[in-house]
Amino acid sequence: MAGAGSPHWFYSYLPHGMSGGATSALIPLFAYALGGSLAEVGIIAAATSIASVPAFVLWGVLSDRLGRRKVFLLIGFLGSAASFLAMALCTTMTQFYLANLLIGFLGSASGPVGAVLVMETTERKSWPTQLAVQASAMA
Repeated sequence: MAGAGSPHWFYSYLPHGMSGGATSALIPLFAYALGGSLAEVGIIAAATSIASVPAFVLWGVLSDRLGRRKVFLLIGFLGSAASFLAMALCTTMTQFYLANLLIGFLGSASGPVGAVLVMETTERKSWPTQLAVQASAMA
């Protein structure tokens, strides 16, 4: 996990990463349970990525403009939690597709700011180590 001198905010990624990893394999199963065809299951599985690509750019630009990083961690973490709840309540494939788009959009808010927070909260000589630890925790 994080090494000596790591900022405490870093540990907030642990439950976020665990929840994402634990549910990623379930998403295609939920789609199948809702009556999705193989093609629809593929589209649902891709929905998170479809939404996250432009969202990463948006959240990164907003965090730079506002100069506030931890707000975006909260948006990402709480947005992911709300999206998981929305997924659990879905009764149609359309709802499930929208919930996956939502998690891709909101969940990606915490991504761009993680590296910036490492650079803002640690000494420059520690950046490689801290960025490597962060990347392994987020994977």
